[in-house]
Parts: sequence; structure tokens; C-alpha cells
Amino acid sequence: MTQSLQLAIYACLAGSMALASCTSASDSGIAFESRTDSCAYVTPDLYGDTVYSIASYKMVWPVRIGNNDLSGLHDSLLTCTFDTIAADFSKAAEHFFRKGPVDGLELTLLPANMEQARKAEKSNELVSNGYISLLTPELIVFGIDNYGYLYGAAHGYGTSDYINYSIADNSILTAANLFEPDKTGNVVATVRNAARELYPGGEVNPDEITDISTFRISPRQIIFVFQPYDIAPYSMGVVEIPVQTYDLYEALSPLGHKALGI
Repeated sequence: MTQSLQLAIYACLAGSMALASCTSASDSGIAFESRTDSCAYVTPDLYGDTVYSIASYKMVWPVRIGNNDLSGLHDSLLTCTFDTIAADFSKAAEHFFRKGPVDGLELTLLPANMEQARKAEKSNELVSNGYISLLTPELIVFGIDNYGYLYGAAHGYGTSDYINYSIADNSILTAANLFEPDKTGNVVATVRNAARELYPGGEVNPDEITDISTFRISPRQIIFVFQPYDIAPYSMGVVEIPVQTYDLYEALSPLGHKALGI
């Protein structure tokens, strides 16, 4: 979750956190758990208004991936989902529910009925939805969509983040290790060219593409992801620029070649 989203929304106060879990496993020794929770609260006097807030999350939590130590992957999932670094899941979720729009702002947080909060005309909302984008014997790609709306704002703000996990190397694939350091400029140029071809009408500004840190791997492509306002107007939402893997072949690092199997 981006800092701008953190500053854009009041989250809610958690009472007792209940996790609805469903575990699935396969012969490969991979198991996931579905974790979900939500809560609501009311601020009686927020600049003169009574404002309700609701927060909810759904997460695909890896329980076992062979014999891999999953602590690093868990940390990355907690950071992307809850916008915090915490020692365990419950503390990270509590932060998600309790945080306010700016550090140091004291708010009165009173537990509220969820149904009443959802029907309220004046309300804030914070939602995080996690899912599996790709699952192969070599890779798992976790997707996290976050959305926040602050009462009185012209519109909400949504983002999409991805964690590309190499099973064999037990590592998170990033732009820094997927590509050779001296080839970053080539990758940026390739993504810009792909954007020009995909949006010939000028809906996006390819020259604004400088940060290629957010991407998701698919079977034949690397899809680079840009949040609202990054390279296009808000109305475009999250913009995805797919690039064929073979167009990036020469820029891949040894780890990149291994992870992608090429």
C-alpha cells in the first residue's frame, strides 16, 4: 500500500480479530490459507461531522512452500497489505485497523455496527484484497489491490501491487535482481516503446516511465504496473504495460533467466 493511500483514509479500530481460514494443499508441498477480517468505527466529531469508517482485508497467506523459510515472503505480504512492518500478523492487522490519516492526529475511535457504517452517507473506506496472480512449479505471483476513500474527497484512490516469488531460490524477484544493473536503461526504453504502441492516442505519457519496480510475471510476458497519476490521468486508473519476455531477454540477470526458465 502506498504512502499516499495511507494519508488518504482513516482506518478503523479493531476489537477482536477473527480470521476466516481455508487451507488448501497439493502434492508439491504448497499450502495457502485464506485470511479475512473487517471492522467499523465512528468518529463523533470529525471537523463537525459524525463520520463512519470501515476497513476490510482479504489475504492469501502461504503456510508452506516446500521446506522454504517463508519469513521474508511473509514480511513482504504484510508490508504490501497493511503498509507496515510488524513482528507478526496480528500486530500488522491491528495497525491497519487503527491508523489515521496523518501521524500524531488524535481521533476518537468508537466501535460501530458494520451495517450501519455501510449505510452511512458520511463514511471513509479502506479495502485490501489479496489473490494469486500466477502459480507455477517455479513462481508464485501474489497480487494486492488496495482502495481508500476519505469522506469529502472527490474520489477514492486505488493501487495494485505484486510480489513475484521464486520458489527454487526462496527469493522475491525485483527489478534490481531480475535485470542486470547496467541494463536498467534498456528495460525502461523497452517499456516506453511498448507504452507508445499500446496507447498511440497519447492516453499515457511514456516519457514519465522511470520507475519499473512494480511488475507481475505472466507465462509469456512481464507486465509493468503504474499507479494512478504515475504516467496517466486518474481516469485511466492503474495502467499495465505488457512486454514480451523475449524483448527483455538480453537484459535479464542470471537469476532472471533461471526464474523465468529461459
